[in-house]
Amino acid sequence: MKKFSKNILLLLILLGTVVFLANQYMFFKRKEDLKENTWAAIIDKHTRLDSLPSPKIVLVGGSNIMFGLSAKMLEDTFNIPAQNLGLGGALGLKFMLNETLPSVKKGDIIIVSTEYFLDKGDNNVLLFMSEIFPPAKNYLTFDSKIDEIRAKLLYKIFSIRNAFLLGDIKLDVNIDDTENVYFRSAFNKQGDIMSHINNVQPAFLKDKMIFEKSKNYELGIEVLNDFAKKVQSKGAKIFFTFPAQPQSVYEANKEVFDNLAANMRQKGKFKTLDTPQKMALPDSLFFDTVNHPKAKGRAIRTVRLIESLKQNLSK
Repeated sequence: MKKFSKNILLLLILLGTVVFLANQYMFFKRKEDLKENTWAAIIDKHTRLDSLPSPKIVLVGGSNIMFGLSAKMLEDTFNIPAQNLGLGGALGLKFMLNETLPSVKKGDIIIVSTEYFLDKGDNNVLLFMSEIFPPAKNYLTFDSKIDEIRAKLLYKIFSIRNAFLLGDIKLDVNIDDTENVYFRSAFNKQGDIMSHINNVQPAFLKDKMIFEKSKNYELGIEVLNDFAKKVQSKGAKIFFTFPAQPQSVYEANKEVFDNLAANMRQKGKFKTLDTPQKMALPDSLFFDTVNHPKAKGRAIRTVRLIESLKQNLSK
């Protein structure tokens, strides 16, 4: 029995040592990778956002605004600072809204544009964000304590596996090269991605899909309404604009998208500036996925947004 207990103790010590060494390796590897990890751009975006005076414009959403709206154009047009917080749909709706709220001040203009039917985020991405950007810990939400424990355990396994099995992130990348798109320094100071502009377009657009006609977004609208109430209580204005989509995707999902728009206009406690149809663009104006317009597509979408904003801000 003593020998068995001794063996168990040695095994636990061995496992503890392995976990400790793995964590140390992950720490140093992550520190190096963060130099050009795309997700690490959250640090840069929030650093500038926190430095901006009010009134300011804040773009809230996933990669559809990272690629599809120009904070630089908005800044130049309205002559107030603008920041694009867009990174990726994997952050989920609640995280995107939660990360924005602390920076909202009186007079600000908050423009929300989420991917269609965006709901929960990817726990591995969210927990990674909370490690590299400590304030993000306050933006995480879980359905229960058990779900939180499960997510953190799976994330630890995921992190250890990736640290040893995945290659290093390229560090010799820059906006001017013609091969790389996703890296930390791929953005202008306003947070708009710029790295894809001189890259060759992939042969096919990813993420084309047809949504079920029974699809609804009641919970998403409730979350947006709660966010809108908090924004408005701070003396700021909030608007929603639909994401740009290829014309073919809009046509394939017209009934679903139009029903969503009608539902948002009816139940939303915020101003919806446009329609899915208005934000549909020719397929040729998209880069690698249906949520990522090319530079020309971004310019067209931003001009349409500016026109709508001018009409509504003057009321």
